[in-house]
Amino acid sequence: MKFNDLVYGDFEVTEPVILEIVNTPSFQRLKGIDQNGYRPLWVNPKANVNKYHSSRFAHSMGVYHL
Repeated sequence: MKFNDLVYGDFEVTEPVILEIVNTPSFQRLKGIDQNGYRPLWVNPKANVNKYHSSRFAHSMGVYHL
């Protein structure tokens, strides 16, 4: 799985156990949650939480890469 992170650049995840975790519904759910929580949705229901790629999914993948 290839991933592009705004801070760390492109990297590839090849470890089977990590890919298994990333593909779980629970982990995929993080794509829809802003890094700051759900607050942007309270202020503006039409807010695009992935506009700045600051989802909890992106954060988790960046931390994994570190």
